[in-house]
Order: sequence, then structure tokens, then C-alpha cells
Amino acid sequence: MTPTEKSIIDKERKQVKAFLAAIRTENNAIAKRLASIIVIVGSTRASQLGIDLMITELEEKLGNK
Repeated sequence: MTPTEKSIIDKERKQVKAFLAAIRTENNAIAKRLASIIVIVGSTRASQLGIDLMITELEEKLGNK
């Protein structure tokens, strides 16, 4: 391998490493956003289940009278 070829390969390797680092950074940002969405969805689901339980209890009370 000539010095010129080696230099080209080294430059391309650096570019690929920089590209992969940028992808990793973006992937981490996506993971953080998804984690926050999951927390919100979990909280909303818990609220919905609580409301559903209250409705069921009210329906049972109305049915028993």
C-alpha cells in the first residue's frame, strides 16, 4: 500500500468514525425522548385505569339499588 493510499484510508476511517459518533449521539437523544414519552404514557394509563375503576364502582352501585 502506498503512502497516498494509506492516507486516503486513514481519512476515510476518521470520517466513518465521526459519522458513527454522530449517529450514536442522535440515537441517545432519541432514547431520552422515548424514555420521557414512556413515563407520560404510563402515568396516563394509570389515570385511565383509575377512572375506569371508579366508573365500574359507580355502575355497580347504581345496579344494586
